[in-house]
Amino acid sequence: MPDRSNASEPRGDEPPRGADRALVRRPAEPLAARAEHLVILHEPERMNLLGLLMRGLLAANLEDPELRARALRLRAGIHVRAGDMHVTLRFAEDGVHITAGAEASNARVSGDMKALLGVVTGAGMIGPVLRGRVRIGGNPFLLLRVLPLIRARAVHPSLPPAEESQ
Repeated sequence: MPDRSNASEPRGDEPPRGADRALVRRPAEPLAARAEHLVILHEPERMNLLGLLMRGLLAANLEDPELRARALRLRAGIHVRAGDMHVTLRFAEDGVHITAGAEASNARVSGDMKALLGVVTGAGMIGPVLRGRVRIGGNPFLLLRVLPLIRARAVHPSLPPAEESQ
């Protein structure tokens, strides 16, 4: 007779059961449960480097449930320009759509790639804006709401951990 001491764990092909041996329903995984499915790249074969970077940052950050919820509540468009590269981020109920080129949007950000990389890596946004290296237009409050969604957070696994400052 098999051991049934922990009846809540399924064995082999057996369906999951509760302590009373009744079948337990597993919660259905949402269709877009993975963050990478929430970032939709339109015409990936024509996408520029800026769009690919934005996709990577968004997909990594949307793994965080709080940031994912924030992104899915937004309904807006942001035009981002770095040098000659243009992308539009469109926040919708099914995720974030990234298209190459400039489209009508609620806010705009432009600057050279170095300045914009500084913004997403945490060097700050106010200094570059005041110095004119980053220009913003449209709804600045929308940009502040989106900034946590595009900030680089993760450290590459091959890099040593940063030392804490004393």
